[in-house]
Amino acid sequence: MARLLSVNVGLPRDIAWQGRTVHTGVWKTPVSGPRRVRRLNIDGDGQGDTAGHGGEQRAVFVYQDESYRHWQEHLGRSNLVHGQFGENFTVEGLADTNVCIGDRYRIGSALFEVTQPRVTCYRLGIRMDEPDMPALLVRHGRPGFYFRVIEEGDVEAGDEITQVASGPESMSVFEINALLYLPPHPRDRLERALRIPALSRGWNRSFAALLEQQRASRIAAGNAGLGPAASPPPAWRGFRPFRVSHKIAESGNVTSLILEPTDGHRAAAALPGQFVVVRLGPSAAQTITRSYSLSDAACYRISIKREAHGAASLYIADGLRIGDVVEVGAPRGSFTLRQDARPVVLLSAGIGVTPVLAMLHALAAEGTMRDVWWLHGARNGREHAFAAEACELLAGLARHHSHVCFSAPDPADRPGADFDSAGHLDQRLLQGLNVPRDGDYYLCEPAAFMSDLTASLAALTEAVRSRASAAYKLAAQGRNQAWAELRAQEKEAYKARVEKSWRREPSSMPRVTAELRRGLPDNVVIVDESITASLDLARAFDYRGFGDYFGGRGGGIGQGLAGAIGVKVAMPDRPVVAISGDGSAMYSIQALWTAAHHKLAIVFVVLANREYRILKHNVDVWRQNFEAGTQHPYQNMDLSGPALDFVHLAEGMGVEGIRVEKADDIATAVANAVAANKPCLVEIAIEGKR
Repeated sequence: MARLLSVNVGLPRDIAWQGRTVHTGVWKTPVSGPRRVRRLNIDGDGQGDTAGHGGEQRAVFVYQDESYRHWQEHLGRSNLVHGQFGENFTVEGLADTNVCIGDRYRIGSALFEVTQPRVTCYRLGIRMDEPDMPALLVRHGRPGFYFRVIEEGDVEAGDEITQVASGPESMSVFEINALLYLPPHPRDRLERALRIPALSRGWNRSFAALLEQQRASRIAAGNAGLGPAASPPPAWRGFRPFRVSHKIAESGNVTSLILEPTDGHRAAAALPGQFVVVRLGPSAAQTITRSYSLSDAACYRISIKREAHGAASLYIADGLRIGDVVEVGAPRGSFTLRQDARPVVLLSAGIGVTPVLAMLHALAAEGTMRDVWWLHGARNGREHAFAAEACELLAGLARHHSHVCFSAPDPADRPGADFDSAGHLDQRLLQGLNVPRDGDYYLCEPAAFMSDLTASLAALTEAVRSRASAAYKLAAQGRNQAWAELRAQEKEAYKARVEKSWRREPSSMPRVTAELRRGLPDNVVIVDESITASLDLARAFDYRGFGDYFGGRGGGIGQGLAGAIGVKVAMPDRPVVAISGDGSAMYSIQALWTAAHHKLAIVFVVLANREYRILKHNVDVWRQNFEAGTQHPYQNMDLSGPALDFVHLAEGMGVEGIRVEKADDIATAVANAVAANKPCLVEIAIEGKR
């Protein structure tokens, strides 16, 4: 009989590692007595990296006592304690080779379903003080696995674990893990894995990408299944021929097309909310290119509203036939459904329903336990597309709410049957419906509708605050207090890191950012392109006001110095300071001349460590995650030979410059630069990668 040996929880903390701060929840400690398991996680538990851990599909991590014994012997360590691997449940039994994706287990009064193996990251290496630990888990086939919570309940160390259902396809955690990480990747097994409903969306997408890679090329370059989960690359380049398999009149003015690849191979899975670019037309000389959201990502369905003067919509409605071939680009877009346990609020009007309808399909397909709110506006019943489809999907959900508004209902439209209220989705209506304040909101179309709802949601927040009961406010106060305590713990950890690195030479990141804050005025505007110093900047500066902070999206470099020009033009009365690494600054160094030419009083701070530090960190992570044993030096990531001299570069473009070697001189240098009220450059020597 399998048994729960230990329940382990822990809140995220900041850990100093390789010259930077890592926010992680991998430190777990055993707790005694019953603990409530909820859809997101266990009471008292939290995740630092919510992109890779936590959420509905990864609510509880399970690791086996037998694997502990294996690692004690392999690593020669006798000091391993329950929770050491970041697991919530330490169990007796439930080996990765025996447990299958989709299996369901009863523990205490809670019911769980197996969704995926654990994806180990470098944070476990930090916790174990074994940098190769992520690679070792893959090599030894001992990942552990995640539970989804089907029924919330209480668990306690000592509880028996009873299997109540078996997953379809009978693919074990060990087999699924090896299928992704280790060659070969047999096509038949990939197809089997994709037929498991319980498999998490991330792993489903990875296997679909592997399958598509095999279809596209006999010689696979790398492992397509290991692409970044948060922003997956397009599944194919350019356009691919698809055949119109179905053409459906959804309403008086909306037509849907279901598209299938002409080669008969399954298309890569799309994320709910994404769009595709479609190239169509009666002839090659009359090609029309348009982008359409997928109204059902599972079957590549697009839905198009007929517009009086829309060439593409008229051709689709009147000219395109079943069996015709169109060219389709791979799904794209970041407006996608995120994994979480919070309520989901889907708001749309008119044809804007398409991406949120795809999200509703995804929620229904996975049998979500989240609260789902469906709020939609249409003109009348004739133009209310997908009414029956949405009702059917909602009816299959455990927790759902729906409200449909008609702005101009026809006489035949029945209140309470065809629609719920006349008018628009506005502030008054949202207040009356009592939509959840803490939900994930997805809004789409049209612009006026979006603007109205944004204002309505802001007003709704204030209305909830003013009308909340004493009990609600007390509960909210408790949550806020818990977060305040967590924040205080994080600040203490960061303070310890700062103190430890305070006297290092060249100066450490925390010391430099602390000195910058000491020397700059309170109304300063920061334009941040520091990348590896961004976290330290965020802790040193209090970005609360409008326009206090500008930064690039996604870690790109090259825009910082030039971006500061635009910020200063927009905010001429506030001091603007651009903070960039020396490598990043090289991309747009000509911005110094522009500042001098237009007499823009910008302070350009260049953090000079003579290297691309962020790229070195990325290489370290790659080596750990993909078991790259090489210790070769970092290639082409050092900025030396000849040495960069930003002071002379600045002077050559008409900007005064100064180089600061000592941390004690930083605050005075930047304060003087701001007071000069003209373009200035301050080059600060900082430590490189440790």
